[in-house]
Amino acid sequence: MSKQLSIIIINYYTLALTKQCIASIFKYCDESLFELIVVDNASTKEDPTLLLQDFPSIKLIINKSNNGFAGGNNLGIAHASSPHILLLNSDTYFKEESISKALNTLQENAKIGVVSVQLVYENGAYQNNARSFRSITKECLEINRYLLALLPYKIRSQYMLNQFFRGDYDTHCDWVSGAYFMFRKKDLYLLKNHQLDDRFFMYGEDHLWCYQFKKAGLSTYYLSSPKVVHIANASTDSAKLMQLQTTMLQHELIIFNEINKSLIKQILFKVLFSVKVKVREFLKNYFK
Repeated sequence: MSKQLSIIIINYYTLALTKQCIASIFKYCDESLFELIVVDNASTKEDPTLLLQDFPSIKLIINKSNNGFAGGNNLGIAHASSPHILLLNSDTYFKEESISKALNTLQENAKIGVVSVQLVYENGAYQNNARSFRSITKECLEINRYLLALLPYKIRSQYMLNQFFRGDYDTHCDWVSGAYFMFRKKDLYLLKNHQLDDRFFMYGEDHLWCYQFKKAGLSTYYLSSPKVVHIANASTDSAKLMQLQTTMLQHELIIFNEINKSLIKQILFKVLFSVKVKVREFLKNYFK
């Protein structure tokens, strides 16, 4: 019987974490449901073939160059034989069965294009995985977020997922993290070039992909259970994190401009966004 799901993991100098991730999948999930594909993005100082010693059933693809998160996943998708795809970060691991509910949601709802689950840090704290696209209105409202906190939780959390949502109920949202990103392989044919947009080398791709699926008429859905642990930034050293945060902000602006074609809106958003970032930096330094 053919497998229903191809799980794709990108390995880039995360061999120990990748092993932990794979082991947790085999421990908690029915192997008859999935095939597992690991794409090594040119980890020249590690031997990715060591994965085959512990997990001989996986497909291992060794990339000769690091093509980034999107490029690596597109390579994995090209080798996938299942009708559904799960992009899974190497710095995640399962503590419960974390596939069947997401897969069933996707199979039973033709209008849902992307499904994700609750991502938590190792201490159990919720990561902001059900997100809204940025807008000028919401940027302005965020300045007064403490007044919005007076509204009932369900109302304020639905309107401003990024600020108030605690991840505690299932909901439609604008975008979810690429750390756990499930979709139908056939839906890629609705996208430009019939593949995931790879213009961003790293960070912001998930945001962009969800917008493009939405343009194609497909929504994004967040499941509050099961929970998957996401360590976050495991393949990124601390010296690069500041630079990556800047890159993420740049990508946010690119995506906003793609969603909002009005030049006036683009200029106003950039000003609001820049002011907010400067205020945050000031307050952070002031209250050190």
